Amino acid sequence: MEKDKDLLKYYREDLKWEPPFEDVLSMYSPDALEGYFTMRKSVQDGELPRKTVELIFTILDSLDDEASGAKANVVAADCERVENETV
Repeated sequence: MEKDKDLLKYYREDLKWEPPFEDVLSMYSPDALEGYFTMRKSVQDGELPRKTVELIFTILDSLDDEASGAKANVVAADCERVENETV
């Protein structure tokens, strides 16, 4: 459950995005929410650069017609580019 809180913190603080599915899944299908968080967390904590991870999630959100999430991931990917250029 702590990893779920970490992922929600990432959504809210890093992406500035409130996942619209969180309330519904937590109420009606907590196992599905747990599975979703497990998938996202495994990609996020993997070996891929953050920009690549954000672009993967942009594609997934776009396929799900979740425009606000896709936009938040694009911004996060672009911020990664800017951070890398200033180093």
